Amino acid sequence: MIASLCYACQQKAERVDITTNKNLYPNNDARLAVLMRKMDKDMRDIKKAIENGEALPTYSEDYLEIKTAKSTDPSVKTEAFALMADNLLEQLDKLQNTAPESLEAQYLLTINACLACHVTYCPGPVKRIEKLKLLNLASLDAVDWSEK
Repeated sequence: MIASLCYACQQKAERVDITTNKNLYPNNDARLAVLMRKMDKDMRDIKKAIENGEALPTYSEDYLEIKTAKSTDPSVKTEAFALMADNLLEQLDKLQNTAPESLEAQYLLTINACLACHVTYCPGPVKRIEKLKLLNLASLDAVDWSEK
């Protein structure tokens, strides 16, 4: 029995694809949902880099698909959604190209662009997105998106 426990502990854990795990993500694999999950991961990596004073990782070029990617609910693809998507892409571009002294403020603008859209179209992830805020800047943000 001990031998089988030792053997089991030596086995590598099965890797789970964070973008398509159906147990974790009820919205299946609509391309927009996959992009949002990838964006969440990338934004957590960017947040960590800012907190540690490291160079920012680049965000995925896949995000350019945000306006054309198939969504779980086709009714979200409105003109307002397209404008919010354009704003997000602009904020991401600015984040990648901003001066170090403006990085935290630009990061907050990027997170707020995510929140503005999610409050309107898909409120489920709002609390998760709120957690992406930098703690030292959370008090500067006058908008409490979780109450919207």
